Amino acid sequence: YMSRKSLIPYCLDFDGTDDYVRTVNNPITEAQIAGGCTLECWVKFDTLGAVTRLIVDIAARLYIGVDNTPKFKFNINDGGAQIALSDSSPVINTWYHLAGTWAGGTGGAMILYVNGVAQTTTDTANSPTIDAVARPLALGLLGVDPPSGSPLDGQIAQVRIWNKALNVADLLIHYAGWADKYQQIF
Repeated sequence: YMSRKSLIPYCLDFDGTDDYVRTVNNPITEAQIAGGCTLECWVKFDTLGAVTRLIVDIAARLYIGVDNTPKFKFNINDGGAQIALSDSSPVINTWYHLAGTWAGGTGGAMILYVNGVAQTTTDTANSPTIDAVARPLALGLLGVDPPSGSPLDGQIAQVRIWNKALNVADLLIHYAGWADKYQQIF
């Protein structure tokens, strides 16, 4: 799909009202990501507000979004929340490459990267784990049943979910490989 607002192929355009993508079932369970995981995507906002908006979400247990301050947020919340926030706030009409990595296990290291740069991690005192229940995957909205929250107003592209915590060298390759294309598009 090519958005009317973007020249980026396979970009999903969300209107901030009622658009979202949600799977019926999600094959990602604790057994598959117990050793770590990475959520990765490109995102551009048309508007931002004083509400939390999710970009990539696995049933409110594991997600990348933007919170109400607004700061990018990588969150694991299942048996205790662990949160990584961005150092700065996103601005509208700017593409960002986001990646959240979790080393897995109890108290595993958690890092949020924005455009290939590691951000400040906060609230790492808790020790979340991801449960073994198959959960829905959602883009642009909270993926619970029924979907809820504040819909994303913007575009999402190249969503990737890895069953390992990618290292900064891998993430920089992913960022650099597309940065020129995304940053030339408004």
